[in-house]
Amino acid sequence: MATDTTSELQAALSDPDATRRQLALIDRADDVGIDDLGALVAAASDCDPTVRRLAVGLLEELGDVRALPAIVSALADSDPGVREAAQSAVREFRGQGALAPLVAATRHEHSEVREWAAIGLRELRDEGAMSALLAALTDPVAAVRRAAVVSLAYLRSSGSAPALLALLDDDDPGVRRLAIAALARNSNPQTWALRVAPRLSDENWQVRAEAARALADSRAPEAVSPLVRALGDDHWQVIKAAVVALDSMGARASVPHLLPLLANPAPDVRQAAAEALGHLGSEAVRSGLSQLTADGDVEVRKAASRALDRLGNVQPT
Repeated sequence: MATDTTSELQAALSDPDATRRQLALIDRADDVGIDDLGALVAAASDCDPTVRRLAVGLLEELGDVRALPAIVSALADSDPGVREAAQSAVREFRGQGALAPLVAATRHEHSEVREWAAIGLRELRDEGAMSALLAALTDPVAAVRRAAVVSLAYLRSSGSAPALLALLDDDDPGVRRLAIAALARNSNPQTWALRVAPRLSDENWQVRAEAARALADSRAPEAVSPLVRALGDDHWQVIKAAVVALDSMGARASVPHLLPLLANPAPDVRQAAAEALGHLGSEAVRSGLSQLTADGDVEVRKAASRALDRLGNVQPT
């Protein structure tokens, strides 16, 4: 049975004055209880956007999964403040009963609802969300596909690999980049390394950089040549990622290609090249590294000094 304060809230939310309805919700914030659920769900559809926003915030605070349908509807609200409140709320629901409403929301007519439903499923960490997220990978809206890819990465299921591999050819660069990251997080490199390596030539530099980062952990010998070619990229972020990958893979054959990077205009590239040569090089690289100890960038100087120290501790073979 509803408490007296709940009855008072219901009455206040029927007041024709929107300001009074708003104040009723503000006053209830410190004492909201489960008996208020029905009144708050109704208020989430109020004609006043501030009332709707406050109601959604209190529904989030309640955390009862029975509020999820109202919160999902608020994801498509005409008011950006209400949508933002719903986006915050949908990420906070856990446990039994939250899965079904969010799965249903991945088929909603509004793309923003579908996107945030996929994000909400990420927070559940529930394998039961897999089929809905896989279906969302074919959504016509790129933002939905991106959200689904990230959520699948969080689930850490290798079963998503075939669908993620198909996204390497997606027309949205954000989807391609996130698919590469998800594959590297969830799958055996043997299943994706050869498919990811060509993305080092992707038209989008962020995709190319992500491909290099992923290949760093693949240890795939076939990736060395594409990574060496990536050292000539137009973007320093890609070059740095390729250097780090070659270093991580122990690719000593790349040393002659790394040496010129000690003079690269980007400090991050010079630093990465110095670190790599300290791991992969021999006495032949000492001269170039010595020059970097006077570099104008302090982090480059430190990296060069560390590399020289490592070389000094390497015993000749």
